[in-house]
Amino acid sequence: MTELISVPFGLILLACTLWTTFFSFTNKSAVRGWRNLGILACYLVGLSMLWGAGLKTGIVTWSIFGLFGGAVYFMYDMI
Repeated sequence: MTELISVPFGLILLACTLWTTFFSFTNKSAVRGWRNLGILACYLVGLSMLWGAGLKTGIVTWSIFGLFGGAVYFMYDMI
């Protein structure tokens, strides 16, 4: 399974996901807008993974972090 997950790209994607999640937690619209940069960065890292890490590895790594970020945001929304 480790060959399906790119650690360097995973760390970059983790930073983007944390950025997006952190700025999503606020109710102030001016501050909350910063999450859009994180969302854009996640997509750009996802596209760069397709070339840098390979198609299968890129899709698996990006999907894992996307599902994790979505789950954290969903749990916060349920509170």
